Amino acid sequence: YMHKPDMDKYIYSRQVPRLQRGRVHPKSAVFMFDYLDTSWLCVNFTVQRWFPVANITRFLKAKVYDYYIPERYKEIIYEDFDLYVLNICEVCGSYQCPYCPYFSFAYRINAQWII
Repeated sequence: YMHKPDMDKYIYSRQVPRLQRGRVHPKSAVFMFDYLDTSWLCVNFTVQRWFPVANITRFLKAKVYDYYIPERYKEIIYEDFDLYVLNICEVCGSYQCPYCPYFSFAYRINAQWII
């Protein structure tokens, strides 16, 4: 999830050339440009997770299209390997799961007493 104020701040910062508007939807973010040409353009944004997410699909899609002619588009598949390889125990953070190797782990101390 991306907050609308964060999107607005990103657009007004003018870090990305020709980026004019942006919208936040529950499952996507939309970026609108004045025009696109043959030069490379990179959009960096942060999405926050409100719930533990792991083992999501490895491949996600990005779509570029003209606002007034949506039938002309380019769609690519990109790889998000970082979230794909996570185990649910790595993102859960709960101390209540007794079998979790990450958060319910304790070292065993062997103490010997001589009296």
